[in-house]
Amino acid sequence: MPAEYGLSWILPRIVGLTHAADILYTGRIVYSEELARMGFLNGLFPRENFMDEVYKVARMVATQVSPASVTSAKRQMYADLLHLAPRRSIDGSKDLIGHFMRQGDFKEGIAAYNEGRPPRFGDPAIDEKVSASGVS
Repeated sequence: MPAEYGLSWILPRIVGLTHAADILYTGRIVYSEELARMGFLNGLFPRENFMDEVYKVARMVATQVSPASVTSAKRQMYADLLHLAPRRSIDGSKDLIGHFMRQGDFKEGIAAYNEGRPPRFGDPAIDEKVSASGVS
């Protein structure tokens, strides 16, 4: 069987070329522990602690990360997967860095860190410049 449903495109981007070749060439069953070592999974948790671990990460993102930053990073990541030009990604990220460093969330994140308190980020909506950007 061929590498189905785009697996030959996405798998090397997730686990690297050598791991992808191993998986696709051999067709062997790969278990979660090995997939975690390859970088395919972020972690493995026992069934009884699974949801606690998931919620711990979700709480951290919800309380410690600027919503506008997460939105921009998600848009960048998925847009960059669709092309093979690293320079485009680098140039686009430089524009976004300049933009975000002038925003309130950047200043609030630094202040919260320096004061040892949770950040109080602004409205999660991002402005038109960022959402209209080709790399965001």
